Amino acid sequence: MFVEPCNIAQRFRSLKGRVFVIAELGFGTGLNCAVLCDLFLRLSNPPDRLQFISFEKHPLNKQEFQSMAERRSTALPIYTAIAKTYPPLLGGWHRRTLTGGKITLSTFFGAADTGLMEMLQHGSTRYVDHWLLDGFAPAKNPDMWKKNLLLNLGKLTAPHGTVATFTAVGQVRRDLANAGFAMRKVTQHPYKRHSLAGEITRPGNTEQVISEVMVIGGGIAGACMAASLAEQGIKVNLLEPQIDTERAGDISPVLLHARLLADDSLGALVRSRSYLHSAAWLSSNPEFMASGVLQTLGANTDLEKLQRLYARYQHSGAWIQLLDAADASKIAGSQFKNPALYFPDSGIADLGKLRRSLYVHKNIKPIKETVTGIHQISGGWQVHGVSTSYETRDLVLCPGENASDFNLLGYLELAHTSGQLNTLSQSLEINLPIVGEGFVCPKFHGKSATIGATYEHSTWPQARATAHNLDRFKAWWPQISRQALEIGTSDLKKVSRGRRSTAIDRIPVIGPVYDTDLQALPHLWLSCGHGSSGLSSAPLGADIITSKILKLPPPTDPRVAEHCSSLRFRARQKKRG
Repeated sequence: MFVEPCNIAQRFRSLKGRVFVIAELGFGTGLNCAVLCDLFLRLSNPPDRLQFISFEKHPLNKQEFQSMAERRSTALPIYTAIAKTYPPLLGGWHRRTLTGGKITLSTFFGAADTGLMEMLQHGSTRYVDHWLLDGFAPAKNPDMWKKNLLLNLGKLTAPHGTVATFTAVGQVRRDLANAGFAMRKVTQHPYKRHSLAGEITRPGNTEQVISEVMVIGGGIAGACMAASLAEQGIKVNLLEPQIDTERAGDISPVLLHARLLADDSLGALVRSRSYLHSAAWLSSNPEFMASGVLQTLGANTDLEKLQRLYARYQHSGAWIQLLDAADASKIAGSQFKNPALYFPDSGIADLGKLRRSLYVHKNIKPIKETVTGIHQISGGWQVHGVSTSYETRDLVLCPGENASDFNLLGYLELAHTSGQLNTLSQSLEINLPIVGEGFVCPKFHGKSATIGATYEHSTWPQARATAHNLDRFKAWWPQISRQALEIGTSDLKKVSRGRRSTAIDRIPVIGPVYDTDLQALPHLWLSCGHGSSGLSSAPLGADIITSKILKLPPPTDPRVAEHCSSLRFRARQKKRG
């Protein structure tokens, strides 16, 4: 019904390295998605990619979806990958990368007309190659067949794009024709009498095709940026002076942990969506260990706060759980005294190994280069390095603590801090990282248990930082655990130090670079100010910028990008005069 009338199989066979975009109104159990993804994997060639976009007003929860997917995965193995990173029940956009980047799945939980409008506002016009309208007739599901909704379908359709519908109601056919489709009836005996199919009548697309982007900075933000672009088939030149060595920010181990807020603020939205996006994005990386993380009581976190955090998000799925002391003890491997929040998708990574693993992609060319400056040229940007100069249309700056090296970034309000972790010489019998007053991490990548971290606005002597980590841990641990520990300075055998760059309002900086007139500089992008939350915010920041460059659907609620925009600094400075 949705494949043969629009010749989808042949179109998959003849992509010649292009991306094919399918959009569906009504994700439901994901059956159409799974069938078409399976067909694409069987018929397409290695360079080809599929983007599947789906809108669902009443999504299943993750447990329901995984149970259903398990039953169907024998016939359609792609169901396993879809179910593994199925989104939580939070409204808006969710993006997942499947099968090593060959398939990108974007789901919108909410009213389809809202999601379509956000696509248009994001610049995703003339984009979709094939529409699946898998809904009941207008009499049973009127919201799906609104005239304005169908008009927006036409605006979002690529040249030669097609549409297929389950219903054959005359009003739907007329409204789709009004949206620009040449419609026809398709016989569907013996399943039903007719369905509809059509092709857009608009002339060909003349927009420039983007094939290459340059990224400056190979820290976690730059590595995520390069990987995000590469997954979309874009060639990336990644400039980094320490491409093969440790960087100043490579403190290890690092945690992916949800630093949630219990209110309805935009800051809370940024934190929750960043964490959830990154947990799914990192789950397939072998350098990330999804160990889970327990959040316990601390000086700024009492039991009431843990309960409020859980109450705020519990409806959306089991990614956040409030455990009593007995269950927390079982998971931790230590006798807990109090309840704790459990984040099963959180985990640990060696930051240096993780970022270098992200460089390993056929579309990424790491270049060992120290950048001395950039300036705008006709149609893009010129980058000056110590060894040579480069030209590019789109340029993404991921400068870490070196934002001040670029004159165009002088308006950013960033603070730099140092941090230190200490490794214990003795064994600490815990099963997963625990956060509260700082954090403690179990043995990982050959290292013994680690405690930390310091936040040093002016760099401390190593001995002072060691004493701070030790004193804080010795005060905190007895408050949460009955496991006796006798630790002294002599038990701390190794130090890991790093530097962080954080926006003064503790919100990452993601999106275009702006001039003094509050106008975005064309084709110049920025991801920085992630601080100690880079493992959480950098992957989403990368996908936000990739979506802007390529005019893809948003990877998350568009308000996240708005709140993280560097325009906030220009606007404040203009207001202050």
